[in-house]
Amino acid sequence: MVKKLLPILLLFAFFSAHFASAQQATFPYVFSFRNSTAPYTEFGGESPAFLTAGKGPIDGPNGTTITDAEGQGFLRLTNNREYQKGYIYNTTSFPSVNGLKIDVEYYTYGGTGADGICFFLFDAAATSNFTIGGFGGSLGYSQINIPQGQSAGVSKGYLGIGIDEYGNFSNASEGRQGGDGFRPGSITLRGKGDGMDFNNPNNYKFLKRFTPADEANPPFNLIPATGVRNTSLTDPNYRRIIVELKPSATVGFDITVRVITGGPTPVTRTIIDNYAYLEAAPANLAYGIAASTGLSTNFHEIRNVRIEEYNTTYSTAADITMSTCQGSSATTNVAQLATPSTSGGTINPATIDFDPYTPNLQQSLTVPGKGVFTVNNQTGSIIFTPEAGATPGTFTASYTIRDNLGKSSSPAGITVTMQAQAAAQAGPDQTVAKTTAAPVATTLAASQPTAGQSGTWTVVSAPAGAPAPVFASTTQYNTGVSNLLGGEYVFRWTVSGTGTCQGTDDVKVTVNEVSTPKIGITKVLQNLTLNQDGSYSARFLFTLNNYGNAALRNVSLRDNLATTFAGSTFTVTAKSVVSNSNLVINNAYNGTSETELLGSQSTLAVGASGQVSLDIRVTPSVYQTYENTATASGISTADNTPVSANSSNSATPSPNLSPSPTPVPLAAPAPRIGVTKALQTLSYNPDGSYTARFQFTVSNYGNVALQSVSLQDDLAATFSGSTFTVADKRISNGASLVINTAFNGTSNTELLNPQSTLAVGASGQVTLDIRITPAVYRTYQNTAVAAGRVTPSGTPVTANSANSATPGPDLTPSPTPVPLTAPAPKIGLTKTLVSSVRNSNGSYTIRYQFTVGNYGQAPMKEVSVTDDLAAVFSGAVYTVVAKNATGTLAINDAFNGGSNRELLAGSSTLAVGATGQISLDLNVTATNRDGTFLNTAVARGLSTLDNTPATATSANSVTPGPDLPPSPTPVDLTVPKPEIGLTKAVTSLAKAADGSYNVTFLFKASNFGVVDLEKVSLIDDLADVFAGTTFRVTSLSTVGNATLKVNNAFNGTSVKQMLDASSTLAVGATNQIELKLNILPAEKEGTFQNTAIIEGASVLNGNIAFKLSSNTLTPSQTNTPSTTPVELKKQPLFIPGGFSPNGDGINDKFIVNNTGNRKVSLEVFNRWANSVYKNTTYDNSWDGKCNVGLHIGSDVPAGTYYYVVILDDTEKYVGYITINR
Repeated sequence: MVKKLLPILLLFAFFSAHFASAQQATFPYVFSFRNSTAPYTEFGGESPAFLTAGKGPIDGPNGTTITDAEGQGFLRLTNNREYQKGYIYNTTSFPSVNGLKIDVEYYTYGGTGADGICFFLFDAAATSNFTIGGFGGSLGYSQINIPQGQSAGVSKGYLGIGIDEYGNFSNASEGRQGGDGFRPGSITLRGKGDGMDFNNPNNYKFLKRFTPADEANPPFNLIPATGVRNTSLTDPNYRRIIVELKPSATVGFDITVRVITGGPTPVTRTIIDNYAYLEAAPANLAYGIAASTGLSTNFHEIRNVRIEEYNTTYSTAADITMSTCQGSSATTNVAQLATPSTSGGTINPATIDFDPYTPNLQQSLTVPGKGVFTVNNQTGSIIFTPEAGATPGTFTASYTIRDNLGKSSSPAGITVTMQAQAAAQAGPDQTVAKTTAAPVATTLAASQPTAGQSGTWTVVSAPAGAPAPVFASTTQYNTGVSNLLGGEYVFRWTVSGTGTCQGTDDVKVTVNEVSTPKIGITKVLQNLTLNQDGSYSARFLFTLNNYGNAALRNVSLRDNLATTFAGSTFTVTAKSVVSNSNLVINNAYNGTSETELLGSQSTLAVGASGQVSLDIRVTPSVYQTYENTATASGISTADNTPVSANSSNSATPSPNLSPSPTPVPLAAPAPRIGVTKALQTLSYNPDGSYTARFQFTVSNYGNVALQSVSLQDDLAATFSGSTFTVADKRISNGASLVINTAFNGTSNTELLNPQSTLAVGASGQVTLDIRITPAVYRTYQNTAVAAGRVTPSGTPVTANSANSATPGPDLTPSPTPVPLTAPAPKIGLTKTLVSSVRNSNGSYTIRYQFTVGNYGQAPMKEVSVTDDLAAVFSGAVYTVVAKNATGTLAINDAFNGGSNRELLAGSSTLAVGATGQISLDLNVTATNRDGTFLNTAVARGLSTLDNTPATATSANSVTPGPDLPPSPTPVDLTVPKPEIGLTKAVTSLAKAADGSYNVTFLFKASNFGVVDLEKVSLIDDLADVFAGTTFRVTSLSTVGNATLKVNNAFNGTSVKQMLDASSTLAVGATNQIELKLNILPAEKEGTFQNTAIIEGASVLNGNIAFKLSSNTLTPSQTNTPSTTPVELKKQPLFIPGGFSPNGDGINDKFIVNNTGNRKVSLEVFNRWANSVYKNTTYDNSWDGKCNVGLHIGSDVPAGTYYYVVILDDTEKYVGYITINR
């Protein structure tokens, strides 16, 4: 058709180059078209093809523009405009002798879909005078003949591979030779041609076509519908074509075409497989690429053309990634990452080439605005060095490398990411003055990181031996740093962040030490005691500290006591240095005329401290609080600078304490006493009395010591009407108290001896034990009174007791309650299974033991134990065999566990703490169920004190105790299992003359169980066993003294039960039954297997015992069922040839054998045919006498006779017999 929408086609053409400007290819040949230049490449077309790199803004999709940087470009054949025609051809020549493999990325996007792209191969000799083919449906390769004009095909074309969007490249129209019709979205091969010859069917003739959307499985789109370039292999719209020309065995090539479609898992599809193209190729080929648009459009672009010899292995270079910072170089050893073309080969490190398309090795590459790539030919490394002021960012380059055979790799990518250097300013250097011995601190002021960045402080260096500096925060730009001593420190501020490299800067801090003496003093009142004469004894503790950075000499401590206690009388009783031998006491110190406590030789080193103790006795003229201040001083040994400080009232020295006087509270004497009384223990005794322990605590809460301390307790008044005794009294704490041994709580109510004393703040404890038998059980209230005097003749101070275990000065007096209440009764019961023995009859002999205990504090009466055995042993039968009780428990003889469930008589008692035992023996037979029977008993009793009841449910325990949780006592019982056995054996087997057998069976039935059996049944189905025979029961009887009774109606057929229903079998008994049969084999002969079945019912519960017979005469519980065999054979009729009736008992009668149950008729004739014997019901009884004729009753003479035997009137037998006498 006339071109309206021209197909897009992409052609490769390889051709030999024999002209000056052409070059011979070096394999592998790689051309990326990424840069702004393309050596040995010619561009043409009405809208010529061009390289997009460095071109500036060019047409992009949807009316936009695209700018491709150097190294990021493409070969653009057409824009997405109508009627575009563009092509390139390359003057490099490729030898064809070894075949070729071509690999190309193609991009079609941003338009409406036409015409197509064509890769074409042509004779390299034509590069000097090259002509492009017809566009439109011929895609720049083949000839064309349309109304608009005619065009020749590509000069000396050898092969065109068309990626046909529109679909006419495969169509036999417009002067194209051959085809299979209009095929949009297809790949078509056309063969060799030259010029324009529409009459030559072989000029660019159609070879092969494949339409992936129709013929692939699964189908795919050769031309993706996309609006942008899709350069990533993982993109579903990425496309690449691979064309393999494998040399044919004869001439030409076998052509294979593959297409790679992108995606998360890229797919390679073979769409043309080994097409035989039997056309000789030129010695050298060249390639070209063409594309066009019509009314339908697309951008058509090419990238990364690779051509290599077919099936040849090359070196492989690795793509590398380099990361660096502004001003820092980066190095990667690519020789170590590369792979040689052969397994034994090596990579040549001196063959790195940044531009394989330029002659000679290009081993330096400058990227404007970024830096320079260089190589190290010794190691095979690539070095990137940023230029000054390089712009951060990511950029790319490529390189190749060769092995020892000269095999070059394909270009491998270099991706460089250069990050900006983070700005870091650590701040100006500092000088810090250190004026004390303590470490100093300073503030570091670095630059604040920008958003997205963070910083870190570290220590670079510090003075030798100095402790580690301490940062307030290592991540805060303006942070404090402490613990600094004299010397020089260097700190580093490191800033880092996403997308930037670390930046660092250092700051120097110099610490200069300055002499600054400083002394400190604390003074505390360590102890203050009021004496009996009204004076006070006081102890002061002074602590001196050198807080400066210089040692001190002439250390002084002055304390003017005369000024402090003006008007009062005092004396210094002691003074001493407590710590630090460098302080020396001044023994002349008296606090008045001499106020210096230390000698002039006293010293204090830097950071040192020392303590001085001073004791005085003061009699105040006025009782009040006095305030005292001391002064410490010293002289710096560094520069003789004096320093002093007034004392601070503090027990914790510190360099920053403010001076404050030490108060000395000299208060007037104020006696005060306190007493607590607590009931410490109270226990009930078995006799109804209580033992009580009281603890008294007497305390001196005044400020003066007490004498003649007294403690009164009137027990008679407290426990009026009751009986009590004092069991013990003693001083349990406080050596200054003395017990009054005469105390009895009635006539003598004083617990302490008059010599008892109590120092200020002291306490003493008195323990009193009494035993009380209350007249009435109730709570009694008891109060004691304590007293003391400052002097023996002084006025006493008193206090009533407070009911408290915790003494205190402000407790309110309160009586101490003594709860003498009747104790609660408490009873306990255990019940254990002592033994359980199974008897031979299946019953159990069981013994229970009950232990009843009084675990309360009251004696108990009317003690009872209830046990409901009838409820416990439901499903069993039991009898009480024996019962007895021990101790104060009395057994109830009427107990039966059912109507009378009380085990004890009403007279049973239990003293406090006492226990008694009950033994109960039972005989139990389980009848209706197996399993565990749970038994629980209940104990009860009444307190003898107040009739309070106590109850307990039994616990299953062998160890009695007061607090056992109730639990039933289990016993396991098994219902007696009936067991029966049966043996059956043949004791006699005799063949009768008529051919039948007389058989005797002996049955032995045994009771192997523990329970008697009734309704014993014995079944023998003779009809089933002896089918095919004729049998009859001739006898059925028991042997010996048997409890089994035979069933006289038994016949083995209609009646199969051998025993009467009244049959029984006692435990351990064996009965015998004898069965006699007459059996005639008829239809069947051989071994007959017979089994009998026996069963019996337990007399306890009717449970059935069942057994099949065993073929033995020895009963055993272990016998296994087995059949009893009887061998029976059918006998042929036998008529003897003679007999000798001479009375010798041998062969005296004429016996017709094996007639069975058939009727026999016999007639005998003499030689004259006269009948001598006739019997129509012959029974083998003829003894040679006549019974017919003249000689009835006479012996027939010896001789030969003729007989006639007829069986059942039907079967007739004749013959001769001889009679001998």
